[in-house]
Amino acid sequence: MAAQCHKTKPTTKPIQMVNRDKEAVAVSATNRIQRCSSKSTERQRLQLHNRYALLTDPCFGAYSSITDLLFGFDEAILQSAFGVPEEIIGLMTNRTQPPLIVHDMLSTPGEANTYTWQLQPRLLKLFAGYVSAAEKKKKEKKTKKAKTFNVFESEPDFQSPNGRTITINRKDLEVLSGSMVGVSMVNLTQASMMGPHWNPWACEISIVLKGSGMVRVLRSSISSTSSSSECKNMRFKVEEGDIFAVPRLHPMAQMSFINESLVFIGFTTSARNNEPQFLAGQRSALRLLDQEVLAASLNVSSVMIEGLLGAQKDAVVLGCPYCAEGELDKLKVETEMKKRDDERKREEEEAKKEEEERRKREEEEEEEKQWPPLPQQPPE
Repeated sequence: MAAQCHKTKPTTKPIQMVNRDKEAVAVSATNRIQRCSSKSTERQRLQLHNRYALLTDPCFGAYSSITDLLFGFDEAILQSAFGVPEEIIGLMTNRTQPPLIVHDMLSTPGEANTYTWQLQPRLLKLFAGYVSAAEKKKKEKKTKKAKTFNVFESEPDFQSPNGRTITINRKDLEVLSGSMVGVSMVNLTQASMMGPHWNPWACEISIVLKGSGMVRVLRSSISSTSSSSECKNMRFKVEEGDIFAVPRLHPMAQMSFINESLVFIGFTTSARNNEPQFLAGQRSALRLLDQEVLAASLNVSSVMIEGLLGAQKDAVVLGCPYCAEGELDKLKVETEMKKRDDERKREEEEAKKEEEERRKREEEEEEEKQWPPLPQQPPE
């Protein structure tokens, strides 16, 4: 930024520059610029606040391999999500992962280009968040002109014996127009699960209103190939009053315990309509893909894919007995292993420090032997 000359006295108020057209993480940068006056040169602190897309962030990005999307979850979660026997999930997880680019055996050479152009819109819908015409019509009926919206009295977007969900955005509540905020509430009954899903356009920040449960979050395949420690698979327990956040494009699943329900409200930060994309069930985003393409991606037969996608008759909120308990047991094991690992590292650092101090003392003693001090001269 070039220096400019002003005769007026510079203000001490920080200057804020915010670009709201692009979404991402707010980054604050502090810099000093020089202002010229007729009498003297003064310096003033300038604060820049800019919002822009962090395309190089290792935690952001779509999946390059469908296996990363599926098998980051525990087998018990996948079994409940797809409604298939444990043996089917075991067979799929033990298959050799195919390369990212496979030979096209799905069409004849004359049909290859046509098939590819037909497939591209499906892939765009899969990751950008596709909403059917029927779902849009249902959401339009929920729109209100009032200044308040009672989530407990309103008709839910989805309801089953396993729980209910309701979503409110600027189309549902007029006062949200112009904002980048959406609100949703999820009520999971005992031994239930919000099916594995991801937000295509929004980061989700949730507050637990009632009960306790477990949350499983996966990192993206882009971050899995890097050495970044900031973005990794994780599981954690949440209780009443806890706040937790999940970045966009990170698959997640929330689970309630066998003896307790879980209620939480989430706030999404996005300038676009964010429609969660589910991994399994009747609303599975995988249904947008051709079954033969999906079979090639998972290195299984198309018959197995047909059974995998057709077995689960429920959607969104699924039954998952003892899934939360299983995640809690794994969390305890991971915590204990981390504690032991930290203790081992601490002992190694202490031993290394003691060794360095011992070596330093030996070097000092050796120097004293080789270079004795000069005898003191008697005073005159």
